[in-house]
Amino acid sequence: MPKCVRALSTKAVLCIICLLFVAAAELAPDSAGSPVPSHFYKRYEGTIDNKYKIILHLTRHNETLSGYYYYDTQNIPLYLGGLADNAGSIKMDESSRRGECTGHFSGKFINSTAIRGTWQTVDRKKQFPFELTESSAADYVRCTTYKLVDSRPLFEKKADSPKVEVSLFYVYPSEYQNQQILRLLQALILPQEQNNPRQTLEHMVDSYVTVYRAENSDIYEEDSEWMFMWRHSYGTSLICNDKNMFTCRFYFNDYTGGAHGMAGEGFVSFDLETGKRLAPEDIFIADYREQLGEIMDKKLRAVENIPPQAALEDRGFFVDYIEPNDNFYIALDGIGFYFNSYEIRPYAYGPTDIFLSFKEIKHLIKADSPVRRLFE
Repeated sequence: MPKCVRALSTKAVLCIICLLFVAAAELAPDSAGSPVPSHFYKRYEGTIDNKYKIILHLTRHNETLSGYYYYDTQNIPLYLGGLADNAGSIKMDESSRRGECTGHFSGKFINSTAIRGTWQTVDRKKQFPFELTESSAADYVRCTTYKLVDSRPLFEKKADSPKVEVSLFYVYPSEYQNQQILRLLQALILPQEQNNPRQTLEHMVDSYVTVYRAENSDIYEEDSEWMFMWRHSYGTSLICNDKNMFTCRFYFNDYTGGAHGMAGEGFVSFDLETGKRLAPEDIFIADYREQLGEIMDKKLRAVENIPPQAALEDRGFFVDYIEPNDNFYIALDGIGFYFNSYEIRPYAYGPTDIFLSFKEIKHLIKADSPVRRLFE
């Protein structure tokens, strides 16, 4: 998630840095006054079948819905993906961490703070009513979403000029009981002009477009115009925003000419009780790396169906053993280590995500580690 033998390419790293500082002409926060906001991040509490209490974190980006929920009697997230139409009707499938479908939601936004509908089993033979109401909690950070879309030409006075397209969906911490910790989170996600994200992004898009034009204006060739049609997509989502644990996922998908684009993900986790960004040393016992690496190796082989005696290098990996990296995420039910493309495998294989449940690794977690509150 010693360091991996191969890191992201320099170009990929630069892409990530650039994407942290882009903006667009279309940029607006979610609107609490709209019955069905087109984009938001909200926490809901409610019940299924009028008796099973659940907590649900839901993000809307235009018609797309995503998020997770869990029953208050257990910290096992179930993941949601689906659609909402302009009338507020919704349909979402739920799945386990392994990607297995576990149920279906269908319903409607009653207003800006409530959802009602029906939950169904996988085979849709059983159904139960659900009702959810937007809520807050002392161990939760309220966030505002910012959506941006922009397109800028390489040559301003050329009608058919190639363009750079930028899109971003941005989850920004906006309310928390401890203002000092809130400011730390804001500075992490948007490290400039944190009190005015709109103005910050507007300034930064101009800087990025300046770089795009400087790098391409003198080498532009009409016969290779496709290479100058750059695309940048960047966003954030929350892996965990419960029990005073805050894990943010940064993702990007970038094309700057060439055979293919580049995508990547990075994660940061905060202990909201102290405001500290967590490092492996805050979580694991001393000399954890070898034991944790063995557990990761076993898990990877099980998922990839690689026999214990088979060499990883013979299965397309750059390495023959797995070690934890610093790109990790803390979820309600465990810790994942994420390796981007090119880190331990070629681009064609995509990223490698090794998730370990707390049951698998709790013996390696320090007695005073803040993550213990997630499973004790």
